[in-house]
Amino acid sequence: SYARHGKHDVDILVQPQIERAPVSRPDALWSLDGTTMQLYYKDANGKIKSDLYVYFVADVYSSAILGYSVAFSESTGMVAEALKMAIEKHGYKPYQLQYDNGSANTGQAKQGIMENMSRVHFPCIPYHGQSKYIETYIGHFQQRVLRAYEEFKGGNITTRSLNSKANPELLARLKKENYFK
Repeated sequence: SYARHGKHDVDILVQPQIERAPVSRPDALWSLDGTTMQLYYKDANGKIKSDLYVYFVADVYSSAILGYSVAFSESTGMVAEALKMAIEKHGYKPYQLQYDNGSANTGQAKQGIMENMSRVHFPCIPYHGQSKYIETYIGHFQQRVLRAYEEFKGGNITTRSLNSKANPELLARLKKENYFK
C-alpha cells in the first residue's frame, strides 16, 4: 500500500484500525457524535419532514450512553446539552474526549468547553467511521431502535445493509393511506 498510495495516506487510513489497547476504566474515554434521526414526522403546518438530529455521549469502557440531545440541526448548543446531561447524570468528567471535526465541534467556544472538561480531547478522521467508537452505537440505534418505527426512512445514505434502508412499499402504502396527514 505504501508504494501505491504513499506513507502519509496509508497511515491515515490504517492507523485507526490498528489494534488499540482496550479502555481500562470508566471515564477514561468518552466518544461523542451526532446523526440524523432518520424518521419522518409532521410539523405544525402538516408538512412531512425528516430533519431531526440526535447527539450521543458514550463511555467507551462500559458502552453506556451517558447523555444525548435532540434538535433540528447539529449545533454547538446541542453538543453542550448532551455533555451537560452526561456530567449531571454520571457525576464525573472524562479523562479523554473523542469527537469528529463537524461544524458543531470546531468553534472556539466548543473547543474551550472540551479543554475545560477533559485532560485530553481530540478529533477523529473525518468520514472514517472506524476511527470513532461511537459509530457502532449509532449503527445499533438505527438498526435496532429506529428500524422498528413505521416512519423510519432508512439509515445513512452510505450504508449497505438492507436493514438500514427504508421500505419503499411501506412508504407508498403510508402515503396512500394518508398516514402522514
